[in-house]
Amino acid sequence: ISSAWYLDRIEIVDPETVIKYHFICEKWLAVDTDDRMISFEILALENKVISESIGHQTTTYRINVITSNKFGSGTDANVYIIIFGEHENTGKIPLVKSKTNKDPFEKCHRDLFEIEAIDIGQPEKIKIGHDNSGFGSDWLLECVEINVLKLDHTWIFPCGKWLHKTKDVTQLELELYPKEISTGIYSSYVPYQIKICTSNIFGAGTDANIYIQIYGLQKSTDQVMLCSKIDRHGKFQRGSTDIFILELDDVGDFMEKIRIGHDNSGFGPAWHLNHVEIRRLIKGEKTNTYVFQCNRWFAKTEDDGSIVRELFPEKLIKEKLNKK
Repeated sequence: ISSAWYLDRIEIVDPETVIKYHFICEKWLAVDTDDRMISFEILALENKVISESIGHQTTTYRINVITSNKFGSGTDANVYIIIFGEHENTGKIPLVKSKTNKDPFEKCHRDLFEIEAIDIGQPEKIKIGHDNSGFGSDWLLECVEINVLKLDHTWIFPCGKWLHKTKDVTQLELELYPKEISTGIYSSYVPYQIKICTSNIFGAGTDANIYIQIYGLQKSTDQVMLCSKIDRHGKFQRGSTDIFILELDDVGDFMEKIRIGHDNSGFGPAWHLNHVEIRRLIKGEKTNTYVFQCNRWFAKTEDDGSIVRELFPEKLIKEKLNKK
């Protein structure tokens, strides 16, 4: 029986103030994984704490944080956000686990976070900042997009400013307002079934984290990891077929191409992909399964050394889901 344990977070409620504190860990406690530590001290740093009143109604926020494409714009610091409504705010929310990038807030990154927090209604402003930690803490934030699923609406908060500390200026937190508070852009999401077929040849399986991006004629989804580190075990092995259901931006009926790759992590990152099958799961409607043939290595030491490829559909299977 394995003693390894992956701790996501610890939540502690102060009964006197009815404040809930979230201590974020997101690490393995194991002698043979990560940094081989089996105990951690998790400090109650300000950016690691979310305070929220018990009994409030909550809702889901999809927060896209876009870092600038300029040199040195990424940060290693711990980033947080506070969303304000007319009368309430969410409290300080640490943006820790990006659904699109393993290492968030790097140059050109678009990091997606799904957060459950107090329902403050329509967002009227946000505060976003960081704790100035890490080797490269200076951060050039392009903008923030917040989609409130309950309201079917997205608010865009432009920025284009540095969050940094210099000899003369300290600006680690910014207050931002939506560009068009009454005419935000709503992007609908649909479930996709993504079937990944790893080749049945020697060494085909990988320990790396696999990501994908789907392109339609007019738009594309965000780049997303197919599964979390916790759910990674046993997937993408030699000869395996792994099926994932992900809710992503609706790119339309036609899938023009996909971009798929891995982060080259783990003991054996080399991967040989046979093919990918993708279909939109829309109840009662005809759905097309797009087959993207590959039959190539994603490895620094094999083939052309590439670990990311663009694939185009070579086969289309038309079908209809059963009505229930």
